Amino acid sequence: MTENISYHDAEINSIQKVDHTLLLGGLLANNTPFLIRFDNVIGWDLDPFEEQNVIFDIRNYAVSQIPKWITENFEIPVQYFECLNSGMYQFYFIEPSVGLGGYIIASELSQGSTGGQTTNAEL
Repeated sequence: MTENISYHDAEINSIQKVDHTLLLGGLLANNTPFLIRFDNVIGWDLDPFEEQNVIFDIRNYAVSQIPKWITENFEIPVQYFECLNSGMYQFYFIEPSVGLGGYIIASELSQGSTGGQTTNAEL
């Protein structure tokens, strides 16, 4: 990750998919706008997108460290594990306090403030 930003209590208010990029935007607990960009996304399982979508934590697990409760509660396709085992992709898990949660498999995550602009990124 490029910066050490705490997403605890941040609220996700937008999801955008552009080609193989997934963008999550919202407000940090201090009301600073943020944008998280996942590049070369091969798959995800995110739900439910609710009126409020508050993050407890975002974790990056090595394939051998993905908790059993995640693999039991999400139907993660075998081909995703093959991609993760190649070392070219990462397993990111959004743990919600309320609302949106789930996993994203992508090659990279970049993050930052949107500087007060809208959460639509220039790609």
